[in-house]
Amino acid sequence: MTTYTHLVVETVAALMDAFVEAEHPALNCRAILKGGQQPTEAEAAAGLEAEAYLAMREAQGSGALRSAIIDLAVEVETVWANLPEDVRDGGLVWDFEFCPEALRLYVVEGLTGDEFRQRLTAWAYREAALTELRFEQQKRETAEAALAKAQGEIERLKKQRIPVVVVAA
Repeated sequence: MTTYTHLVVETVAALMDAFVEAEHPALNCRAILKGGQQPTEAEAAAGLEAEAYLAMREAQGSGALRSAIIDLAVEVETVWANLPEDVRDGGLVWDFEFCPEALRLYVVEGLTGDEFRQRLTAWAYREAALTELRFEQQKRETAEAALAKAQGEIERLKKQRIPVVVVAA
């Protein structure tokens, strides 16, 4: 029996939102094909993965799908709660990244139980590390751009024969 909490309700909502969003590429491909055209390679690739979501809804029906997502919400919250704070706060967006990835692992890859929890945990660590690397790259690029701008300004002032004193920090 699932224990309903405020958090479980929010997680169910995030997972249902992710499910509906994940179905769109398949529905889009079906519409393109029905119209007598061919989807682009990117549309076809996205549509192929999204077919798993439609297949699940068609096989189980909406009621069973909701029930499965309620059960999944408990697992998702368990993984999230067991992540260290630096991983949770490391740039992971819970409702737009974490929940959709959990749903993908469940629907597309068919993972459940320990394997589901392990793969979702590994994904969270990897994403947090990648986010940190991107953040460091952005900081480096911002610093390099500021340095280049300052050097350009120094050169401009030198050409105007304005004395420049550079103080190292």
